[in-house]
Amino acid sequence: MKKIIKLILAVLLTLTAAGCSKRSGNGEKETIKTVPAGFYRNYEQADFDRYNSHASENGLGGTYIWVEGSFSEINTIESEGLHIMHATFTDTEDNKWLLLLDIEEMTSRYSFEKLFNHTILITGQYDGFSDVYSMPVVYLISLYDRNTGNIVSSVAFADLKQETEPSGNNTQPQPEPEPEPEPAKEETNAIRPDVKEALDTYESFINEYVDFMIKYQESDNSIALLADYMSFMRRYELNESKLDALEKDLNDAELVYFYEIVNRCNLKLLQLMN
Repeated sequence: MKKIIKLILAVLLTLTAAGCSKRSGNGEKETIKTVPAGFYRNYEQADFDRYNSHASENGLGGTYIWVEGSFSEINTIESEGLHIMHATFTDTEDNKWLLLLDIEEMTSRYSFEKLFNHTILITGQYDGFSDVYSMPVVYLISLYDRNTGNIVSSVAFADLKQETEPSGNNTQPQPEPEPEPEPAKEETNAIRPDVKEALDTYESFINEYVDFMIKYQESDNSIALLADYMSFMRRYELNESKLDALEKDLNDAELVYFYEIVNRCNLKLLQLMN
């Protein structure tokens, strides 16, 4: 009997297709959404200890990072006639960051206030350390609300990411060092067979997973399916890890196919919540 109870508890705490669930303050079931593939691609997961010092010391100024956590209050900093909205952002390990949200506007402020105490994942640019607030400072670029699935971007700082585009044309006046554009084009315009097979395998698994979850949700005896359910969840996590690793080494054509597969799978997974 204890083993069955432990299995049931494990099922209740396990991430499903759309994430895990918890109870809100009014007793209603609240779903934590899975962050969309690619939302924080090209951002570095921030290790607080590395960033909790002056940029002149850690050499990380301008680094594009992502952090998961929440905030519950918005204040303003007056600088050169501007009112910059900021919040103390608490990450999942209870570390504090000074998050610069936007230039104060009523509509913008309201969109952020709606996120109080929500679980959110932010992307932003690390700017250094504030001696006044004794916290590392991050300019918000975008955030994903894991309670609602909404994405909110900073009006003032969202274009920071564009600065990462290299402007190296002036440093390479001679065209001769770049005589290989054609092989590169062939690479970026063709989907490698092993990549296509991996993506198709992932989609096949998701189809199998969705079919099982429909059967599991509709079953009058879900306990009998618990072993299969746990097996699916292990395979689901393994496939997600493989997909994350695969995404880092895709050419242009493969990225397009990758997002086609991911979008189709996400739609199927979202249908499980309806």
